[in-house]
Amino acid sequence: MDSLAETFHFFELPDDLESTRAFILDQSVVKLLKQAAADFHIPYDDLKNLCLERLRSKNDQITLMSGALEVIEWTKGKGITNFVYTHKCDSTLPFLERLEVRKYFIEVFTSANGLQRKPNPEAIHYLMDKY
Repeated sequence: MDSLAETFHFFELPDDLESTRAFILDQSVVKLLKQAAADFHIPYDDLKNLCLERLRSKNDQITLMSGALEVIEWTKGKGITNFVYTHKCDSTLPFLERLEVRKYFIEVFTSANGLQRKPNPEAIHYLMDKY
């Protein structure tokens, strides 16, 4: 949310945190940026690129929750299969690698997979069919 707020501030766009959060949960960040680009006549790529730049600058600040590594190591030790399902895209795999947890997930789904957004069960059905 900070990266979006900074992007909106840079382009002097109105930003209401609660309505932005609601829009993203209902739609997506991409749709939010496309809507803002159309509404305020700003090239979508300019909004997207600045937002991605701001987001990437914050990735190093994110760490695992206390106890998270122990839990995923335990699940792997018990033979439990773990997956990641997110609509973040190109930053997901490098992020998991940096946190040194990628090896614990048998498959990572991102928006690049083209699956419908949660809570649509499409990804769950895919997993059930595949595994």
